[in-house]
Amino acid sequence: MKTWMVQGAESQDLAASLIRADRLVAAAQADFDSGVYSRYTEHLQEHNRLILSLSQWNGYKDFYGIPRIRRRADISPEQQSALEKAKLEEILSKARLLREALGGVYRDAQICLSGHVQHSGDMPFDSGVHCTKCGAPCIDRCTGAGCGKPIRGVRIYAPSAGYLCPQFCHACGLPYPWMKERLNTAHELLDKAPKLTQDERNNLFRHLEFVMSNPDDYLAPAKRKLIEIGLEKAPSLVRELILDLMAKVVVESTKGP
Repeated sequence: MKTWMVQGAESQDLAASLIRADRLVAAAQADFDSGVYSRYTEHLQEHNRLILSLSQWNGYKDFYGIPRIRRRADISPEQQSALEKAKLEEILSKARLLREALGGVYRDAQICLSGHVQHSGDMPFDSGVHCTKCGAPCIDRCTGAGCGKPIRGVRIYAPSAGYLCPQFCHACGLPYPWMKERLNTAHELLDKAPKLTQDERNNLFRHLEFVMSNPDDYLAPAKRKLIEIGLEKAPSLVRELILDLMAKVVVESTKGP
């Protein structure tokens, strides 16, 4: 690590901030690579606060030629200025890379078995609790066999408002318990339509699964129409229940908690 030789209290604060920022970037990168996202976030937040304090410092814009930093005797002022500029650009470049990496890092979410979101942001939560709306047990990891991956909440630094409850695990692809229960209900309702052939039931179920899982997809309206047409042979009560279930799932999947 290069030692910064400075004169004056303000310059010492600036140099100390730059050195600390550089170390925080290195620590955050190591935490990210090892999967320790809690420490990674803490280091990155502290780094960002330091960078913000530098940007508010009166002489920040003139840093590349700041006279308070003592010049080395063995190089020219131009070379010294170039070294200082390269150092700061290296720090800022690392910060940009880490901020870009945030796009793929998520908070953990906690959701009850009925699909009510309890937590999705940066607030800590206790495992093993029950839903405050319906009393169902809450989970924060996929319950699929051999999976156990955390349920994705919001992206780091993203607001919790507008978070949509996920329906399928991002890791194994299996439906979460709340979606599985709805799909099972739709499947059972289709079995109550004896005039439908097995192939017709299978096709309807695939369309239902698609619409309930991807309500915003451009194909969803067409598939909803195919479902309505396909259910014409079903008893009126079964038809109404399936369409009502599909509509409610679509609404829940496109609105925040």
